[in-house]
Amino acid sequence: MDTARLLRLARDTAPPTGADSTDTDLLHRYAVEHDEAAFAELVRRNGPHVLRACRHVLGEAGAEDAFQATFLLLARSAGRLARPGSLAGWWLHAAAVRIARARGPGGGPAAGVRTRRPHGADRPGRPDLARGP
Repeated sequence: MDTARLLRLARDTAPPTGADSTDTDLLHRYAVEHDEAAFAELVRRNGPHVLRACRHVLGEAGAEDAFQATFLLLARSAGRLARPGSLAGWWLHAAAVRIARARGPGGGPAAGVRTRRPHGADRPGRPDLARGP
């Protein structure tokens, strides 16, 4: 399934989750209650940003694969990330960039995943995102 279709599907099928639900709340619902609608809402909210990050690194060529790998990693890591203050948005961006870089020229399936830093991660006041999701 192509990414544009996946984003449309998430937008069109995600039932209302309440405007007051944070990404952390949605992730908690997915991790604890296996609420697939909550995960669909996370994809709807964050998918365009994740896709832009992947395209920025890879261009069109491998962006869709990196996008899907990012949300697969989110699904697998949901239990660990569902605690308050986990900054799901930061995590998603950092994971998308690392996955895209690993899939780019010279990167194998896991090349550079832990050693490369997202642009600006070493600036003062920014959390160290190089440690990974």
